[in-house]
Amino acid sequence: FPKLKNYRLLRSDESYIGEVVDVVKGEYIVFLQRSRSNLLSRHMQVHCSTPEGKDLKFEIKNLQNLDKIDIEQAAEDQLVLIPYRKTVVPKSVFNLV
Repeated sequence: FPKLKNYRLLRSDESYIGEVVDVVKGEYIVFLQRSRSNLLSRHMQVHCSTPEGKDLKFEIKNLQNLDKIDIEQAAEDQLVLIPYRKTVVPKSVFNLV
């Protein structure tokens, strides 16, 4: 059923970082780090693609683990918290700029 898949969310390139798991409005975004080679880190420029087709580019200014302790870089398969962005929704995909 290839036509039923959302082509905007397919991970086909090496710039893929991970995906948004949840968003708490006005507070934070829960992000799941997926890539081994491209680890999300503070002051990194990212490109975000939403399921609706919106594209955003922004800098990760703060990065925290689930205990809300500041970290410099996410590990593979780690859930991290990043600052809230208005148009980012669950299932959004992050790539390197």
